[in-house]
Amino acid sequence: MLSNHSNHSNQKMMIFLRVLIAALITIHGWARLFFAVPAFSGPADLGGAITDMGFPAGLALGWLITIVEAFGAPLFAWGRFVFPLGLFFTFIYTMSTIFYHAPHGWFSSGSGSDGCEYAVLLVGSLICVWSQYIPAHIRESRLNFWQKA
Repeated sequence: MLSNHSNHSNQKMMIFLRVLIAALITIHGWARLFFAVPAFSGPADLGGAITDMGFPAGLALGWLITIVEAFGAPLFAWGRFVFPLGLFFTFIYTMSTIFYHAPHGWFSSGSGSDGCEYAVLLVGSLICVWSQYIPAHIRESRLNFWQKA
C-alpha cells in the first residue's frame, strides 16, 4: 500500500514525465514549423512522406500534426487537454513507428538507422501519462460495461 507521501511523490513524477514528453514534442513541432532545414524537413515534406505511405490528404495531415505538436504540446505540459492530446500523440507516434521507424529496425542511435526504440518508449510514456487523465464519464462507463457482462 502506498503512503500519502508516495502518492504525492508519484504525482510529481507523472507531472515531470508529462512536461518532459511535452517539451520533446514541442521541440519536434517547432523545428519542423520554424526551422525547416535539409536535416529536418517542414510540414510539406512530412505531408509528402505521409502521401507516399499511401494515406490521403498528406499535406493537410502534415500541417495538422506539426501545428498540434508545436502548439498543443505546451497545453499538454500545462495539464490542459491531456487526455485528447495524449490520444492524438499516441496515435500519431504509433503510426510513425509502424510505417516509418519499424522498417528501419530497432535501434535509434549508434546504428544510424532511425529505428523504433525511442518511438516505442515515447508511446509507452504517453500512455502512462494520459491514462491518469481519463475523464470520469469514460471510466464509469467502462466499469458499468464490465459489471453488466
